Amino acid sequence: MSFYNQYQAKRQEIEQSRLNAFSSVGLASRIGPYIVRSLTARAWIDLRVVKNGILSGKISEFAICQYIFRNHVNYPLSNWQKFKIERKIAKVFRTGQDADQFAEDINNHLNSAFYEMPESASNRTTTSFKLPEVEGIVGAIDELAARYGQHPDDIADMPMTKIFALQKAGRLSTIPNYKILEPKVLRDLKSEALKAKREAKENG
Repeated sequence: MSFYNQYQAKRQEIEQSRLNAFSSVGLASRIGPYIVRSLTARAWIDLRVVKNGILSGKISEFAICQYIFRNHVNYPLSNWQKFKIERKIAKVFRTGQDADQFAEDINNHLNSAFYEMPESASNRTTTSFKLPEVEGIVGAIDELAARYGQHPDDIADMPMTKIFALQKAGRLSTIPNYKILEPKVLRDLKSEALKAKREAKENG
């Protein structure tokens, strides 16, 4: 697929995700056969607290089950529901059947939650070893709670795509000359295309 087609496909995916965040019908997707909610801030924090392997790219049966349990549309699940999912995932790992689809679905579910994360053109690109004063997602929750007069717990249960979209909208309307960068996934595609073009020129 050409760079242009890749870029347009990803751009359309992001545009659809932006609409889904505010849609009454777009708040759920699938991981394999399981219907899951869009990743909420609370679910993201819960998964980080238990050090879920999916978040660090360490895919295992346990990590996949844990990820599906937490994001399942019927969360919290009963022990019987969890057992049935564990049995299905064990079969996937044992036979390899549907393994690629599960991996793709989980990757899409996780990555799409961060498409809207605001990055301003003035953000520092240098690495800092200083511990942030507040966790990023907590800052976003606080920002929206203050702006819309809601309790932080209500914001925490919103999809992260919605939190980030509202965060960007609020900053654009209140901070003069605030410039937001294009989503990182699109910037990465452009960077790869420029790199390939340079290499082709050097080798040609």
